[in-house]
Amino acid sequence: NNAYAVKASGTDAVNTINETAKSDKGSVTATTDNGAAYAIQATQGGTNTLGGVTSVDAEGTTGAAGIDASTNSANTVAMNGDLTAKSTGTDDANPVYAVNANNSSTNNVTGTKNITATDAYGNAYGINATKGSTNNVNKDVTETLGDMTVSSDNGAAYGITANAFSTTINKPTTNNVGGLGKVTVTSTKDTAVGINVAGVDADNLAANNVNLTGDITVKAVTSGDAYGVNADEYGSNTVEGSKNISATATVGDAYAVKASGTEAVNKINETITEVTTENEKGSVTAKTDNGAAYAIQATDSGANTLGGVTSVEATGTTGAAGIYAAADVGLL
Repeated sequence: NNAYAVKASGTDAVNTINETAKSDKGSVTATTDNGAAYAIQATQGGTNTLGGVTSVDAEGTTGAAGIDASTNSANTVAMNGDLTAKSTGTDDANPVYAVNANNSSTNNVTGTKNITATDAYGNAYGINATKGSTNNVNKDVTETLGDMTVSSDNGAAYGITANAFSTTINKPTTNNVGGLGKVTVTSTKDTAVGINVAGVDADNLAANNVNLTGDITVKAVTSGDAYGVNADEYGSNTVEGSKNISATATVGDAYAVKASGTEAVNKINETITEVTTENEKGSVTAKTDNGAAYAIQATDSGANTLGGVTSVEATGTTGAAGIYAAADVGLL
């Protein structure tokens, strides 16, 4: 059976809980030993507004979501603590999301500290936006509130991802994320991506705007490709404050920073145009034990702009490039 701590489903379905709270009230927790768990969920036009939340925790066996909004729905959560989603999983398990917005939905979350998504079998997502949706998670916050950790034992793992998917919604798909220290993403047997964006066309763009203060570390442990920061067509990533960026694969290709396709753009610490000991940020590294490695790659009209870089390193077995541009591209 599934577990829901707070759920609003349907047109004009509304939950308002401690909306004006100025102090901590308590946690929101959903747990089940045989099903999916959703701590805060809004679907089909529903709306949840919560204040004074000390932590959000969802733990299931067939999927889990900490804060989830789908199909013209919205969640607003003011909190002061950690956000965790975990599924112990089965082979056909649903994904795990710490924060998820799908199909013209919105999540506004403030005060969250550590963000963790863990899945034994399915895909795991830290912050996920799809189909014209928006997540504002500590938007514009530049100081460190907590770290993001995402892992999957048998599925893919994504830290922050925005994917438009649809060609008919005709509005942007966006994540605005701040307050992060480091981002660590690990998949044991599949693809691992730190920050990922993909639009569809000029009317269905996607973007991630991220403030963090630490490293972006991505590992595909036994098989699968690894991407630190990845932008596909009509998608843009703007990342400020990041330090070392590394992508490591064992059997698969590794890309630390990649932009591929029309209007695919990565801007990482772009305002640092001259590097000094005072403003340097860190290295850009791609390594694989069995595959190709690209530290900074732009292809098919993609463009990357990076500042504050202290070193660039690519180590592979079937090919390697430190800085690579090909096929009508821009690399700045």
